[in-house]
Amino acid sequence: MSHKKSARSFNLHVITMNRRKMLEHLILQCYDFFDVIRVCDGGSIDGTKKMCKKYDVEFRYREWDDNYHEQDNVLLGRCRDGDWVLIMDDDECPSRLLLDNLRNLVGFAKKNDYNKISLPCILVLDDKTECELDIFVEETINNKRHPFRNNWFFE
Repeated sequence: MSHKKSARSFNLHVITMNRRKMLEHLILQCYDFFDVIRVCDGGSIDGTKKMCKKYDVEFRYREWDDNYHEQDNVLLGRCRDGDWVLIMDDDECPSRLLLDNLRNLVGFAKKNDYNKISLPCILVLDDKTECELDIFVEETINNKRHPFRNNWFFE
């Protein structure tokens, strides 16, 4: 993971609770693409803290109370002006295509005075996507699809 102290850094924020293996998969997939990875843990007893230390991931604790926004706020409070943040669940993982293009997307956003990017997501339930990727992309481009949820990458 890069530890550059530039004016703008790319931050991945993840909240978790007893899902170390899924979190580790996410960290390994994203490690080279983010300057900072932060985890807010609700009190895991599965070795999450030790695993975060192994990968030099910033670890924060907040007792779990199902208040996802407050878990996120623990991590957002660690950001600096100009940082870009992607918030993900521990059981999600961005595509390689997205990761390869994050910096280009931010460059485009900044050039056009945007400070957030909506990243549409395909709904996956029980390891099955709601549709094929090519259909999802086509419908999203043509404004025929309103995804189940969006991830936001924001400054």
